[in-house]
Order: sequence, then C-alpha cells, then structure tokens
Amino acid sequence: MMGRTLAALLLAAFITSPAPARAAEDGGTESSLAQGAGNRALAMGGAFTSVANDASAPAWNPAGLGRLERREFVGSQARLYGLDVSEQAVSFGWPHWRWGAGALSIRRLGVDGIERRSARNVLLGDFQNSDTEMALSYGRSYGEAWQLGVTMKLHRQEVAEFSDTGLGADLGVLVRPAAALGRDSGWVQRITLGAMLRNAIRPSIRLDEEDVADALSARLGASYRSPLLSQGQLLAAVDVEKPADANADLHAGLEVEVHPLLALRTGWNGDHFTAGTGIRWRSYRFDYVYEDNVIDPVHRFGVSLGFGSTVAEDRLAAAEAEEDAFRARLEETFERRRMERVDELVERARERLTHGDVSGALEVVADMRA
Repeated sequence: MMGRTLAALLLAAFITSPAPARAAEDGGTESSLAQGAGNRALAMGGAFTSVANDASAPAWNPAGLGRLERREFVGSQARLYGLDVSEQAVSFGWPHWRWGAGALSIRRLGVDGIERRSARNVLLGDFQNSDTEMALSYGRSYGEAWQLGVTMKLHRQEVAEFSDTGLGADLGVLVRPAAALGRDSGWVQRITLGAMLRNAIRPSIRLDEEDVADALSARLGASYRSPLLSQGQLLAAVDVEKPADANADLHAGLEVEVHPLLALRTGWNGDHFTAGTGIRWRSYRFDYVYEDNVIDPVHRFGVSLGFGSTVAEDRLAAAEAEEDAFRARLEETFERRRMERVDELVERARERLTHGDVSGALEVVADMRA
C-alpha cells in the first residue's frame, strides 16, 4: 500500500505540475495537456496538425474547424498507468456555412484519492491533483486553399489546497498547396500542410511563490490522402513538434479506411507506438486506442456523434431561401407596379368621361383589361 501511494504521489507531481514532461536533459516544461486529445488523433501518434477535421481540432490545430462538415460531439475517457489517474476530454464543434465554425472543448487529467500522511505515517485524509483546460476556438475557410483558426483557453491547476488559473491562446493554419498555387495535378491535390503555435499567449500558473508559464511550442505537419480500393481511403500524416527549450519530436500516423464503417489506425508518438480502430454506425463513431507505455499500456475509449444538416446542405438551403425571397420581392414589386398602372388608367378613363370622350374612355378600359 505504501509503495502504491508513493507511486501515485510521484506520478501526480509529474503529471499535474509544469514539470519536465520530456526527458530531463531536454529541459522541457510542457503541461501534461500538451499531448492532445481525441482518440482518432492519438491512435495516429498525434500526427494530426494537417488533418484536424473533426471536433477534436482545437487540441491540434484550430484552423481545422473550418473543415467541419456538420455539428459534431467528441468525447473520450481513459484510466492511465494502472493507477488512479483519469483523463477526460469532450469537444463540441458547430460549423456555419457563412461564418466559419466554433468549438467548446474541456479536458481534464487528474489523480484522485492520494493519501495524505504525517511524518509518523498517520493518515490525515486524501487529496487530488488535476489539470483542467476549457477552450473556445474558432476556425474559418478562406477559399479552397486556406483555413485559419484561434483558440482562447483557461488552464486551471489544482494541487491539494493550492490552485490557480492562467489564460492562454493557440494559433493555427492549414493550406492546400495545389489550390494555393493553382495546380491541378492529382497527387498534389491530395496534400495538406498545417502549422500550429501552441501557447502563443502562455498561461501562467502560480501555486505558491513563483509564476510558471506553460511552454511555447510549434507543430508543423503534412498529410496525404489517397483512394483505396472501391470505397476506402488511405491517410498518411507526419508532424514535427518543437517545444521551447526541448528537443523536437517526430510523430507519424496512418489511417486505413477499409470501408466507410471501419477504419484501422497506427502511429508513432515520439517515443512509443500507438494503434486503434474506429467503427462507424449511422451518425456515431466508436474509437479505441492502445498506447504502448513504459509504465503501463494505456487503453482509451471514445465516441463521436455527428448531427444536423451538413454545411453544404445549409449553404444550399440558404441559397434557395435567398432565391425565394428575391422572387417574392420581384412579385411584390410587379404587383405594386401593376396596381399603380391600373390606378393611372382608371384616372385617365374618368378624365375622358368628364370631357365626354366615351370612346376614348372605352379604349383606356381595354388597355386596363390587357
């Protein structure tokens, strides 16, 4: 029991403080939330900067929200390292055909039930450590070539009775080189490039006497899509992640969609292998991730739900509504002009009758009927 408690305490200190999240010689001070979220992305080894086309995009590249096709919810849950370490992540994306897409995401990583003991090993109760991040993101497409995005986030850290909150921001961009350069070559059109600057505004946390800011880091990524067999698709992606004051990490991922209902994924997350699968049923997708880890293998489970009409359907409906409104204005204008013309002819017929010109009045009446 004492060994398990000590392990939990050490892991809590490692996870929930901005302590080195990489090898000690790197000197990195990234938050534990820097690993990202979303089971599809994690199964691909975190090589998602240039993909980022679902509601988990804020964790990888907020510009990807500009590629959302419909409203989507993504959620995942995991117990980590065989201890009382839990991770939850939820994200809700809402695209609009004209104004771009917004998203609300919440992530939490914490250790619960850590025993607090005195120097004489007397149990004094327990406490928890946690990192929580709440983010509002926005992404928008600018033509076929570019997507830009931004995330504003609140990072809250709690360690026993100490807690603090910091404000931060991320920036992202996606580009399709073929569209940007006006190239129509088939293989070039399948390439997408992405970049994200994490903590462009660095959230700073003070738990005791000193402020500690989350590390600035940059990610560059490239992905390639290709049709596979009759209904499938192959997606290959690679990312280079460079935190400030730490060595660069390479992430690589592969997704093979053998059927619209089934996808197989694998990847390399800088220092360990990942694998997973996604099963689609109607508007639902169930995702599983396995991560190799030196402490204990990690199993992640998640679900995503797409609902409502697509962006293309909303755009078409808006165009039809605008056309209907224009047609209604034309008909209203035509009816008003017609009634004005009738009133003019009636007045002219009355004037001719007043002057005794009956035949002229009848001619005006005939014009009015016409």
